[in-house]
Amino acid sequence: MSDYEHNRTGNEAKNIDRRQFIKNFGTAALGGGLSAGFLNTLYAADANTPGEPSDESKYEIRNRVDGMNYTPLGRTNFLVSRLSLGGMPWEPTVAKHAIRQGVNLVHGSNRYGSMEAQSETLADLWDKCWYFLKHNGPAKNMGKTIDECLKTLKRDHVDAIVPVIGKTKSTDYESFKSNFEKLKKAGKVRCLGVTVHSQTIPEVCREVIDAGIFDVILTMYQPANKAAIDKELVRAAEKNI
Repeated sequence: MSDYEHNRTGNEAKNIDRRQFIKNFGTAALGGGLSAGFLNTLYAADANTPGEPSDESKYEIRNRVDGMNYTPLGRTNFLVSRLSLGGMPWEPTVAKHAIRQGVNLVHGSNRYGSMEAQSETLADLWDKCWYFLKHNGPAKNMGKTIDECLKTLKRDHVDAIVPVIGKTKSTDYESFKSNFEKLKKAGKVRCLGVTVHSQTIPEVCREVIDAGIFDVILTMYQPANKAAIDKELVRAAEKNI
């Protein structure tokens, strides 16, 4: 829950709606330098997301808790919390508290050194969250990455594999697509995303958007390069990525 919501009292905090939340976030973000055009696109997308339970039947819902705000994530069909968990270090107590508060998206990587801790934390909580796995390296090694992860997590699938793309004109997107489809057919993964870790984020985002194979983008954000990044994020939102 944000500091803004903590500062509200009683039912007012519980009843704050999703659109008001993103407006409040947007106002703060504008103060930090996010472009108005990007925020307007977020507002428009939020207006088109479900507002009543009857509208949400087409989305997969997990761990919905009053006070947390949720939104459809790209093409995944998952209704995810606006806050998520991942990275390193991994603090089990913090993670469990976040999940109790309604966080339902966790991401991990074999390179974080925290996957065993994630496995222990999530052992009784898998029905409350989706798990996204980062993959570093060529497409042909995606299966190895997933198999190692599943062994550690004691699971039979992950919800998304998100390869890390660091520069333009270096990726065989068709190979990623074909390898993903094989892994999906085997029941080991459900969705294909992409992680953008790069010094040239706008250019890489533009390329992965144009590739047309990804359900969601997880990207770094560089405030010093915000105008160019926001332009590409607007394009992604327009394509429901």
